[in-house]
Amino acid sequence: MAEAKQDTKKIYAAGPGWIQAAISALAEAGVAVLAPVRADKNAVDFGPVTSAEEVVLDYVNTRLSLKTLFLPRSEVLLRYKKKGDGDVDMVTEPCTPAKSVVLGCRPCDAAAVDCMDSVFYWDYEDVQY
Repeated sequence: MAEAKQDTKKIYAAGPGWIQAAISALAEAGVAVLAPVRADKNAVDFGPVTSAEEVVLDYVNTRLSLKTLFLPRSEVLLRYKKKGDGDVDMVTEPCTPAKSVVLGCRPCDAAAVDCMDSVFYWDYEDVQY
């Protein structure tokens, strides 16, 4: 008689309060926490959170996709000053990315980050990304 295979899959469940514990630990480490939050009565967007009560996990879609956190609608790439002799001094804007973590995004949004990485890192590193 053949021996039955034992199922080795394990199911893990987070205990109550894990979201608040994660938010608190990340904040202490200086990391901004972004999560789905109620933008208004009928809309959910990603935004900064400081407590688990602000996080909305029972949503279908956010109004804007996760990529808006990585690709702002506008950003300053450089500044310039015109000199008296007609020349121009260009000043590159420093890129100072903030450390941040996104909690509660949908799996397809998280997978889209890999797609964006392949576009913005394929032949050079886009420092603004």
